[in-house]
Amino acid sequence: MQDLSLDRSHGRRLATQQWCIAKPNLQDANYQGALDWACGPLSGQGQVNCGPIQPGQSCYLPNTYQSHASWAFNAYYQTHGQTAQACDFQGTAVISTTDPSTSTCPYTASNGTTSAGINSTSGAVSDYSTHTRSLPFISALVSVISFFIAT
Repeated sequence: MQDLSLDRSHGRRLATQQWCIAKPNLQDANYQGALDWACGPLSGQGQVNCGPIQPGQSCYLPNTYQSHASWAFNAYYQTHGQTAQACDFQGTAVISTTDPSTSTCPYTASNGTTSAGINSTSGAVSDYSTHTRSLPFISALVSVISFFIAT
């Protein structure tokens, strides 16, 4: 479901770009659970390649649950039909027409392009306190649990 805006200079309607981002002001545990699912490697999980939000990568900073969840949610949303259902994450996400990209972390838009503009959404994320966490640890934990489930 894309918003349409009227292009007055040409008299036609243009699709508005959309991104799926984490809702602000939720508990970190809400973001973490949804982020674990989005980045989860197992069948029935999101299977998003969350490499860009790993330490030292282009989308790691700001190192907040909300920021990392926004990136992962958007990656899933853009590859799963850009539907409202693909941007729910148990109520922790919302579709936005404001580009969450930063100068170092471009987000893919609903039309398949990436951008690198700085905006208020990404600025707001940086206002949250940072948390140190390790996604590689989570991936290892998922692998261990998968091993025990499979045996």
